[in-house]
Amino acid sequence: MKHSKTKEANRCDLITFNAAAMANLFLHKWCLSRLFNFAKTEPISNHKTTSAMHKEIPNHYQRIAEQYPEFLKAVENLGAATKGAGTLSEKKADLVQLAAAVAIRSEGAVHSHTRQLLQSGNDAAEIRHAIILLTSTIGFPAVMAGLSWANDVIREFE
Repeated sequence: MKHSKTKEANRCDLITFNAAAMANLFLHKWCLSRLFNFAKTEPISNHKTTSAMHKEIPNHYQRIAEQYPEFLKAVENLGAATKGAGTLSEKKADLVQLAAAVAIRSEGAVHSHTRQLLQSGNDAAEIRHAIILLTSTIGFPAVMAGLSWANDVIREFE
């Protein structure tokens, strides 16, 4: 006897798979952006800098890099390949990644992407606008959380 899933069950399976895939993608991006943002020690021109902006690479990341160097190399290569695979400018790609971080409610990724955008010379108004644009898609509470997390970092630059 053949087992047949309902349309609703198939839809739930697809949503679960997509959510897991997106979470995995953004976790690797978060690790990379944290690595590169924490590794920068030169002051950013036209911005105030704080000691929080010049943290060392997190110990956890260093331990994983020592234990699984090939894994992290693959993750880094994936990040570079996805960014270079299309025609979006770096700024647009970074704004898309920020929006995705807000959508999955990843506070650390929002902090990291906001910091990366500011260090690249983007202004706070653009970052806030990119987040506000998400309201009709992800809802007001998620947007307010994202704005709060972005503002945590924006205040470091003011």
